[in-house]
Amino acid sequence: MGWGRTGLERVILADSNSFVVADTYGLRLGERLSEQELAQGTAIIVNGQRVGTLWLTTTTPPGVLSQEDLFTRSVTVAIILAGIAVLILAGLAGFFLARRIAGPLSKLTKAVHRLAAGGWEQRLVLTGDEEIVQLVTAFNDMAARLEKYETMRRNLVADVAHELRTPLTVLRGQLESLQAGALEAKPEVIMSLHDEILRLSRLVHDLQELSLAEAKKLPLHQETFNLVEAVQKVLNFFQVEAEGKNITLTLNAEGQEIQVKGDRDRLTQVLINLLGNALRYTPPQGQVGVTIKEKSGEVSVSVADTGPGIAAADLPYVFERFYRPDKSRSRAQGGAGLGLAIAKGFVEAHGGRIWVESQPGQGTRFTFTIPVSRYNSSS
Repeated sequence: MGWGRTGLERVILADSNSFVVADTYGLRLGERLSEQELAQGTAIIVNGQRVGTLWLTTTTPPGVLSQEDLFTRSVTVAIILAGIAVLILAGLAGFFLARRIAGPLSKLTKAVHRLAAGGWEQRLVLTGDEEIVQLVTAFNDMAARLEKYETMRRNLVADVAHELRTPLTVLRGQLESLQAGALEAKPEVIMSLHDEILRLSRLVHDLQELSLAEAKKLPLHQETFNLVEAVQKVLNFFQVEAEGKNITLTLNAEGQEIQVKGDRDRLTQVLINLLGNALRYTPPQGQVGVTIKEKSGEVSVSVADTGPGIAAADLPYVFERFYRPDKSRSRAQGGAGLGLAIAKGFVEAHGGRIWVESQPGQGTRFTFTIPVSRYNSSS
């Protein structure tokens, strides 16, 4: 029967009983056509009787693909190959990026473990993406701060031990002398022992207050009071000492009454610490002045002296506990190096700020402020 006109047509001929007697593909010989196939075929009528059925279809012969099938298969193969290539490239890129990221992170992890073991000097120098550089910079900053805090902790322990050693040594020596009978229990001896005990008590109390202030747990007994009057009382307290050193004390305030809200005792202690330092370092014929101003929503109090000033190298550290620019002279005068640290803690507990301005040979000015939310101005 041949392959038809185009080689794609399929001709099936069935007899009157629907059995296939001819098939151009030769695949269905002897099979019986279904009712649907018979309905789709063309009946062959001879003398008014159906003697067979002719069924014509364009089904693709086995092993032969249509142009659409070829195109579909080629596109599918191309997509699969492209997908495989993309997966390979993605895997290679992921491997490269993983090594690029994992390398610095591995070094950073080791540095963190060394830091946790006490290697405060740990610093990293790594190059790479911006995120890695930022992470390394943050780590170095953290390490520097931890090293600073560790140094401060060690210095604190050493300074506390040093401050406690002197009065304890005096107490021990005098008590041993009393026990051995080498020293009589005279009133002046008892007073000396009492003074050393008071010194220890003040040191412990100051350390406790400072710790509470730094932990933001310092209790404040808030009340509204006249700041000018409070400052004047502190000046009166130091007046005798100032006259004994021939130092002039002055107060410059904007008005006779400036109402503030805060802890009167804490703020008075700040003034006492600042004025005590000013009088300690101001030479005879010098001046110490207190200025009170209201400006930009704040009340500021300044204590200025005409003393020798503070070196620029010492200015960043004056508010640190136990810090003394001149250690020998400060200890000789009884200072423990906590006054300014306590003043800073008390001021910040009120939500204020404190700072120092000084030039060697031109005196020093300490200033602290109380924010407007903490006080009610009479104006």
